[in-house]
Amino acid sequence: MAIDGQNPLRLTNHPKTDKVPNWSPDRKSIVFTSNRNRGNWDIYKMNIDGQNVVRLTDDLVKDDRASWSLDGKQIAFTSTRELKGLVFISWMQ
Repeated sequence: MAIDGQNPLRLTNHPKTDKVPNWSPDRKSIVFTSNRNRGNWDIYKMNIDGQNVVRLTDDLVKDDRASWSLDGKQIAFTSTRELKGLVFISWMQ
């Protein structure tokens, strides 16, 4: 999309919901939350052109709201594991 908001580019085209995108500090990747895996909310990563989508979490709980560390080496995300609202940190190697 241009700075003026013209020419938007659709990055995902999945019948399930993709939400809460977050750009990496180097502007090369986006993490987001999706329920495209059996309806479970997991964290995914993709290139900024929408290609190379990779699921980063795979469990039966809700993982949500991923956010990058300033150096781009980790993401933090919320999760309902253990029936609590917890925050987890994952290395992005």
